[in-house]
Amino acid sequence: MADKLIQPTTVDAKKAARKLCDKELQQGYQPSGFYEYTDKEGNPTYWRFRMDHSDKEKWIRPLSFNGGKWELKEPNFPNGKKPLYRLHEIVNPPEETVWIVEGEKCADVLSKLGLLATTSGSATSAGTADWSSLEGRKVIVWPDNDEAGRRYAKDVTKQLSQRNCNVRWVDISKLGWSVGSVGSDAVDWKLLYPKATKEDVEELLLINPESDDTPAPDSHQGNSSPQILGQITKNCELFHSPDRAGYATVPINSHKETWLLESAGFKDWLSRRFYQTARTVLKSQLASDFISALQGQARYDGDEHPVFIRLAKKNGHIYLDLGDDKWGVVEISAGGWSTIHNSPVKFMRPNSLLRLPIPERGGTIDELARFINIKDDDLILVVGFLLFSLNPEGPFPILIVQGEQGSAKSTFCRVIRKLIDPASALLRSTPKNERDLMIAAKSGWLLNFDNLSHLSSAMSDSLCRLATGGGLSTRTLYTNAEETIFQATRPICLNGITEFASRDDLLDRALIIKLPPISPSKRREEKTFWEDFDKAYPKLLGALLGGVSEALKNLPNTQLADPPRMADFARFVTAAESAFGWSDGAFMDAYKNNRDLGREIVLESDSVALALLKWNPDSWDGTATELLGELGKHVPDDVVRSLFWPKSASALSNRLHRLQPAFREKGFNIEWISEGKGNANKNNRDLGREIVL
Repeated sequence: MADKLIQPTTVDAKKAARKLCDKELQQGYQPSGFYEYTDKEGNPTYWRFRMDHSDKEKWIRPLSFNGGKWELKEPNFPNGKKPLYRLHEIVNPPEETVWIVEGEKCADVLSKLGLLATTSGSATSAGTADWSSLEGRKVIVWPDNDEAGRRYAKDVTKQLSQRNCNVRWVDISKLGWSVGSVGSDAVDWKLLYPKATKEDVEELLLINPESDDTPAPDSHQGNSSPQILGQITKNCELFHSPDRAGYATVPINSHKETWLLESAGFKDWLSRRFYQTARTVLKSQLASDFISALQGQARYDGDEHPVFIRLAKKNGHIYLDLGDDKWGVVEISAGGWSTIHNSPVKFMRPNSLLRLPIPERGGTIDELARFINIKDDDLILVVGFLLFSLNPEGPFPILIVQGEQGSAKSTFCRVIRKLIDPASALLRSTPKNERDLMIAAKSGWLLNFDNLSHLSSAMSDSLCRLATGGGLSTRTLYTNAEETIFQATRPICLNGITEFASRDDLLDRALIIKLPPISPSKRREEKTFWEDFDKAYPKLLGALLGGVSEALKNLPNTQLADPPRMADFARFVTAAESAFGWSDGAFMDAYKNNRDLGREIVLESDSVALALLKWNPDSWDGTATELLGELGKHVPDDVVRSLFWPKSASALSNRLHRLQPAFREKGFNIEWISEGKGNANKNNRDLGREIVL
């Protein structure tokens, strides 16, 4: 072990250096660098300092404290091997890449950017250094742009190869040096690109020293543009999704990102990397042609992998994309939740996707009531919707939020969306057609449609298919024969003043939340409201994640005595009840009451249902035609003439089929009885059926 400094500090060492170098100072040398070498614990072992003269001469010496006095020499090291520069920083963490440069000044430049950087000192020092601390590490060597730099890189590589290191070199021929830049190094590169970041350094092109020769200084043997593009993308994983779309998983810095090959994001990345490498702009046609070639490779040569937005499930674990710069995810299992890097599933990120906070433990879901205007009895339903929306598989209920003007419907829905799937636009206008709905579903996880006043039958059916996992289809743009199929399942939230949803299929899948009026004394300023929410945000998210974990743990032992239509949803939330201190069966009680409300809305919004309820016969049987005439007696003439009144027996029969579940809950039993062959005198226009009430 070297003589360890106990009392002297770097300040003391600088004072000692000035005294020992008084002669050189008088000759015109000026201090230009002072570097402290440490042991693994960070204790100083010796220093190296440099002085420069105006005639370009440099003077570099070691300085140590031996036997109680300062000397211009190195201390005695075990086996004559001296420690690496910044040794205490590079020994931990052992999984991170270490950058090796020639000279302490270069190492300091990279270290300031956040990289683990070191050196053995001068160009001839590789053989005298102790490299054992880098055993088995991933190492990148950045040679100086001269013959001495090339030799140093080779010497370092030789030392590290004996220690099972994975060694790559920075391809200095692609750094954009100008003619006459012999001797340029990492310091000069940083001066050339003063705004360069850690990420920029980590994206520099690398070469393998075992298979590629380092180009001679000032060499300008440029590759062609396609060759450069090939180099840039050689480490990308090309694959396709089940719908045959091409993707690339791209290594960026210390993580990986997944991009749709035809996306603007991938093209931007490719253009940036090309410019960094070739110092010229990537031509648009070349980029398009090259990406088309990658598409073919991904589709026909690449593996098939599912691609997810925000949420995914694999091997019984749920993964939530945090949307942060490191592409971190939350892993949720029956044993709890934790944040991890290197996601085992492939997430893609639409342009609108925003980051979630790092979730925190110790919060309570009851805090959510501070940020949404809701009746106490309905909070359990909203929490249930949020919980199941964090389950990637569905089928999902549709959350319908109603209330008078000023009841904070839009704020309510923004909070719901931001809690689990923040986006640049938290609310959307009503989609005009299935293509618009498909675009919305490709842009996020939880779909939030604001201020609805009417929902067409076609759009109501499309929303039901999307919430339950049915496909959406539309003609592919610029083609006549091709069809685009979008297969996905999404949680959906709708809000409006009126009871805009009336289709029984949708309402049978819905959670209906009616917001109470807000008194003026309880209104808050927007800025203050969101500041308070952001403070509570991490713990609210953590509480929800805890509920999902509890559901995964309890699901195998959770059964419902009388499963409703949305049985998967009800069973999942019931399994999570213990996470929030709810009593057994509390959710199902609230859900049953809410479903009763939905059935009332179905009946009250349908003219045929209102006529039958007004008539209210004890029993009746007859044909559909006869029933249509009887019902018409119980509504005004203008209703019978309206577009909403059935005009034929078949239309009435179809309407009654849809209303049958709601009528059954009201005590009406509607049956369709086929006629026998002996009843040939029945009117065939009645579809051969009798309706018995």
